[in-house]
Amino acid sequence: MARRYTLQISGDGIHFWSYRDGQRRRYPAVKHHFTKSLLARSRVLVLPASEAAPRGWHHCSFLESIVFAVSSSLWVLFVLYAIAAFFGRISSLRLYLGNDLFSSSSIRGLPVEDTSDAEWTAFLKLLKTLVPAVVLQNVLIRALPEVSHLYCRIFVSTAFLLMTFGLYCTLFIFGILFLSVCLQKLGFRHLIYVVNLSIVFLGVYHSDLIQKWMGNPLGDNNFLLLFEVAVAWSAIRAISFGVTSSAERSTASMCCYFLYLPCLVLGPVTNYNDFINQIQTKRTPSARESLKQACISICRALLWFAVMEIMLHTVYPMATRIDYHIAREELRPVEFFGFSAVLMLHFYVKYLMIYGLAEEAARIEGLWLPERPRCTLRLSSGAEVWRTFDRGLYLWFLEAIYIPLGGGFFASSLCFVFVCFWHSSSLEVQIWCGLNFALVVVERKILALPKFLQIILQCPLHWLAVGSNMFYLGGLDVGFDFFSKLYEPRTFCCAFVVSFFACVVGRHFQHQDRIFYRTHAERSGTKHKTQ
Repeated sequence: MARRYTLQISGDGIHFWSYRDGQRRRYPAVKHHFTKSLLARSRVLVLPASEAAPRGWHHCSFLESIVFAVSSSLWVLFVLYAIAAFFGRISSLRLYLGNDLFSSSSIRGLPVEDTSDAEWTAFLKLLKTLVPAVVLQNVLIRALPEVSHLYCRIFVSTAFLLMTFGLYCTLFIFGILFLSVCLQKLGFRHLIYVVNLSIVFLGVYHSDLIQKWMGNPLGDNNFLLLFEVAVAWSAIRAISFGVTSSAERSTASMCCYFLYLPCLVLGPVTNYNDFINQIQTKRTPSARESLKQACISICRALLWFAVMEIMLHTVYPMATRIDYHIAREELRPVEFFGFSAVLMLHFYVKYLMIYGLAEEAARIEGLWLPERPRCTLRLSSGAEVWRTFDRGLYLWFLEAIYIPLGGGFFASSLCFVFVCFWHSSSLEVQIWCGLNFALVVVERKILALPKFLQIILQCPLHWLAVGSNMFYLGGLDVGFDFFSKLYEPRTFCCAFVVSFFACVVGRHFQHQDRIFYRTHAERSGTKHKTQ
C-alpha cells in the first residue's frame, strides 16, 4: 500500500503523520515559528482520500500537490520569461514613444518614469490630504469617548472633503446624502435607485455639466478625476444604505457609513448593515495594536509602491498602451504576451494600493472592509475575476441587483449591463462586458463535469478571460491583436499548454480564496456570500 501523508498544524507546533498499511504514525511537533506560519498561510493539507479535511483546509492527494507545484513553477517561469522579453523590446522602442508620456526620475540614476497614468497620478496627489486625515481620525477616536466616534468620523470626513475639493463639491456630495436619506425615511426605495443611478450617469458621462453648474471649482484635472470617482462611489453607497437599512438605523449611522474616510473617494464599497454592525460591536484596538497594524501596513505599502515604481521605470505599461501603434508591429508573440502580463500586473498593483490603503486604514480602527484584489495573473476563471478583484462591488451587485431580481440569467445580465454603464460604455468596454458575461454563463455549464475535463475545457476559456481584459486594459487594437496572435499556428499549441498550467494554478487559488473569504467573514462578523 502506498504511503500517504498529513501535515497537521496545532497549538504546539506542526505534526507530520504518515499512513501505510492502515497504520498511522505521528512525528514530533515542529516548533520553528517561520515554518509554522508559512505552512499555515499556504492552507494546503495532504490527506488520504478516505479522510475528510478539517474545515478551512485544501483537501488534495499527494499527486495533486505535485501537479500543482510543477504547474505553478512552469506558469511563473513563462510569465517571467514573457515579461523579460517585452522589457528587452520596449527598452529599444522607448525613444520612439511620446516624450510627454514620461518625466525625469526624482531619484538620480534611474531611467525616466512613465507618468501617463492619470489614475495613479491622482491617487498620489490624494495621499497628501488623505493620510493626515486618517491619522487625525485615529487620534481623535482614541482621545474622545466612544459615544462620539460616529460624529468624530463625520467631522473628519467633512473637513477632508472641504480641504480636498472645496465648498461647492462638498455640498454636492452632501446633497446626494441628504436626498437619499430623505427618500429612505419616506420609504421610496425604488426612487433611490433612479436618483442615484442618474447621479452616476451625470458623474460618468456629463461631469462637465456638474462642473459648469458649480462654476468650475476644480482647476486641476487630477482633482476633477477624483471628484468624478467620489460622486460615483457616493451614489453606490447611497443605494446600499437606502435599500438595505432598517427603520431602527439612525441618520447619524447612515452619514457615518456614507462619509467613512478610508473609502470615501476611491472605494471600495462595503455593505451598509455589515459596516454598522462592526461600528456597534467591534472594540477600538489599543494604541499598541493600532501602532503594530500601522507599521505592518506601511511596510506592505512601501513594498508594493516599490513594485509599481520598478514597472513605471522599466516596462512603461501605460505609455506603451497609449502609443501602442508604434510598438504594434515590433512585438513578437511572446513579447506581446509579456506586454499583456505587464498590463494586468500594473492594473493589479495599482488597485491593490488604492483598495489596500482603505482596508489597512480601516483595520487600524478595528474594522474590516471588503478584501483587497486578487492578482488576475493567477486567476483562470472569468467568474473568479469578478468575485475576487473588486470584492466590494461584487457584493454590492449581489445585494442591490442579483438577489432582489431573484438570481439567474436575467439578473446576471443586468449586473454586466451595470458594469458597462459604470465604466462609460465605450466600444471596448462593451466588448469586455459581453465576453465576460458569455464566459460566466459557459463556466456555469461545465461545473458538473469531472475536474480534469473541466481544466481542459477551461483552457480556451482562460484565453477568453485574458483577451477580454485586454480590450478593457489595452483598448481595441490590443484586444484584437491578442486573439490574432494567439491563434497563429506557431503559438496555438504552446498557448494551450501554458493555459493548462494556468488553469491548474487558478483552480488551486479558487479554493484557497473561498476559504479566505469564509475566514474573513467570521473575523469581521459579516455574512459570508459565495454566489
